[in-house]
Amino acid sequence: MAEHQLLRVDSDGVEMQRMDKERSPGGISSTSLDATTGEEALLKPLDYSKSEKFHQYLAAIAATLGAASMGTVLAYTSPVIPELKDPGSGIEISKTQESWIGSLMNVGALIGGLTAGFLVGGLGKKGTIVANCVPFLIGWVLLISAQNVAMLYIGRIITGLCCGYVSMSAPVYIGEIAQPEIRGTLGAGFQLMVTLGILFVNLCGLFMPWRWIGVACAFIVLANMIAMLPMPESPAHLVNKGRERRAEKALDWLRGPFHDVQQELKEVQMNVMATRAEKASFSDLFTDNSARQPLLLSLGLMLFQQLSGINAVIFYTESIFEEAQAGLSPSASTMIVMITQVVVTCFAAGVVDRLGRRILLLVSDALMAIALLGLGIFFYIKDSIQDDDLTSSYSWLPVVSLVTFIVAFSLGYGPIPWLMMGELMPSKTRAPASSLATGFNWTMSFIVTLTFNSLQDGLGAYGCFWLYSAICVGGTVFVFFLIPETKGKSLDEIQKLFRR
Repeated sequence: MAEHQLLRVDSDGVEMQRMDKERSPGGISSTSLDATTGEEALLKPLDYSKSEKFHQYLAAIAATLGAASMGTVLAYTSPVIPELKDPGSGIEISKTQESWIGSLMNVGALIGGLTAGFLVGGLGKKGTIVANCVPFLIGWVLLISAQNVAMLYIGRIITGLCCGYVSMSAPVYIGEIAQPEIRGTLGAGFQLMVTLGILFVNLCGLFMPWRWIGVACAFIVLANMIAMLPMPESPAHLVNKGRERRAEKALDWLRGPFHDVQQELKEVQMNVMATRAEKASFSDLFTDNSARQPLLLSLGLMLFQQLSGINAVIFYTESIFEEAQAGLSPSASTMIVMITQVVVTCFAAGVVDRLGRRILLLVSDALMAIALLGLGIFFYIKDSIQDDDLTSSYSWLPVVSLVTFIVAFSLGYGPIPWLMMGELMPSKTRAPASSLATGFNWTMSFIVTLTFNSLQDGLGAYGCFWLYSAICVGGTVFVFFLIPETKGKSLDEIQKLFRR
């Protein structure tokens, strides 16, 4: 094996140290390791005590601007559809067309989520986020300039497609660039930015005509592209492509000059070499337990997130405030819910690395089950018993239940499934597995949205809420018995949990 020299270079291009390396057959250089020890060749765990975090926060914020764009797409129809129904909008839409304008983004997101792995494998996580901004802008231009319903359909499909790409690439990018102590906080920032994007669109809807709302949303995409351009690519992707000097520089920039970059680079190299040695294929997602188990856990989290009843609660927000006789306009009640989501998601991002993922998920599911039970009781009294005095005496119940639900969802099941998707997947199958989990999430979102009205007609509002409450109880059991705690663990340590 030919030897080569690996230079460690500081930010000013000054040579700091020179180390002899061996070139492995796969093109990845690594320090000489005892062949009998394999992955245990690292004699000590990585020490991040001297690592700087500022640049990691910058990179995560830049990546999650894509999540903010995703939030704008999710909330776009809320202020726009009422305007489109107005005869003066220039585009007349029917009830059926209204439904398709809302749901087609889920179709696009499903396609994007399932195909994102191919882009990530070729362009890298950063490359995918940056490249994704181009069709994203095209989609917004179509929506801004739409002259007919067909243009709205195409614009929604394209922006949905881009949501699928960003919902897979951004969480994985953050998971690979963040050190264990702050990975939870940075990962939870994804959902925080989604909620900020939703809030942004609803604020724009208060004083902007519908075309200008699209213009404002397009500027967030542009900001995402500009912010990501100077950010480093994921070191794991760079090593996998044989670009070790760039991987080392990326780690230097992310961790600062006092962190032992060489030791971390060795761990990344060994993970990539192990991945290549195993020669993983798509079938390994279903045949190899070390890949199958984390995939199933991630799919389970996505399933319980979408079946938590969040869509039903959002749908009934305005009527809940009306029944409580709070004296608030529909837009004001929506703003209260959105601001609550932002505040609590921000809190969750701050405590997820202190309290851990499991406890937040358990508390989240338990509180959601109780809140949904309360909402079901109120609507049962209102719709089945039909006692006005009794309904009036319980007018406080739906508001308390609604706020409790939003707090609980934002605390755990809102941000953590996306965070853990980037943590649980082994490196050898991370791209296809994350694509599958993302696609599954958008599939469930589409199904829930499409079937909600039928479910409501069959079970009634109270029946829907009680069904979702029972599902949340099932989610609590799922988390308690099956979801491992990943707080403070490196990605390699998490992968070892599934190799036993």
